[in-house]
Formats: sequence, C-alpha cells, structure tokens
Amino acid sequence: MGKLIAAAGLGALYAAFAMLGSVITAVTGVPAVSGGMIISVLGGMVLSFCCLSIGLFGYASFAGLIYGILALSFPAMGPPGFLPKVLIGLAGGFVADLCWILLRRWRLAGSLIAGGASQGVIGGLIIVMGLIFRIPGIEKAVKMKWLAVGGGFVLGAIGGFLAFIVFQNLKNTKVIQRLNS
Repeated sequence: MGKLIAAAGLGALYAAFAMLGSVITAVTGVPAVSGGMIISVLGGMVLSFCCLSIGLFGYASFAGLIYGILALSFPAMGPPGFLPKVLIGLAGGFVADLCWILLRRWRLAGSLIAGGASQGVIGGLIIVMGLIFRIPGIEKAVKMKWLAVGGGFVLGAIGGFLAFIVFQNLKNTKVIQRLNS
C-alpha cells in the first residue's frame, strides 16, 4: 500500500511540475522552448525516481496515470479537458517501467533510458493525439516533431540522471529502503 501511495505522490509531483511549466509557457508565450523543456526534465526525473525508489513494474505507469488525470485541468500536453492526456501519461509511465525492467541491473543506464524514453514517447504522442483530435495549432508542432521526440528524449535523460543523483543520496534512508523492500 505504501508503494502505491508513493507512486501516486510522485504522479502528483509530476503534475505540479507540469503546472509550473504551463505557467512559464503562459508567461513567455513560447510553448516548446520554455515550459516543455522544464516539464521534460522534471517529468523524466520523477518517472525515473519512481523506478529507482520502488523498483517494481507498474508503479511508474500508475504515477503517469495520476499525472494524466491531474493534467486534465491545465494546458500541459494539450488544451484543458483533452481526455487523451490520461493515455499519454499512462504510456509515458509504461515506457519508463518497461525500460527500467529491462535495464534495472545497470541503475544509471536504466534511469537515463527510462527518463529519456518516457519523455520522447510523451512528446511523440502529444503530436499524434493532436493530429487525431485536430487540436488548433498542432501544425506548428508537427513541423518540429523530431525536436519534440529527440529533445524530449535528451531532456528526459537529463532528468533521469538527476533522479539517479537524488536516489544515490537518499538510498540509505528508511523511507527508500522500505519502498525498495
């Protein structure tokens, strides 16, 4: 039960970071460069930390699902009320889980790939879902599709590295030891 609560808390933290990125985007008026970069780094960090601290399959997916549900009310990953946000968040968490399960023996590599791949997939899915549901202004994002996917991967990997550093400093605490057991 504690692991599920921790994953839900990390999903809520991810949503709070995305809200911060949305505010920065609204203030600067440049969506991909300002808020999107922050959301990719911090999102990769949260999902990688979820994989590192809990270590079991499915918890990053749950964190992504919580993030997707909480993101419905603000303009991250599309306009407010855009229901496919839930699927996008779930898919990002699932990719992080999958990468972590395949690479968990190598914690640093697993953290980098989990963070990077999850944010790359989220960047790609935002564009695909935007095209399917004809979100106004998605044409601009389609022109930068490789930047959304590749940039999301690189920035998510940076977040994965930051998560690894934080985990290394916290791994001997009672909370992390309980989550890892």
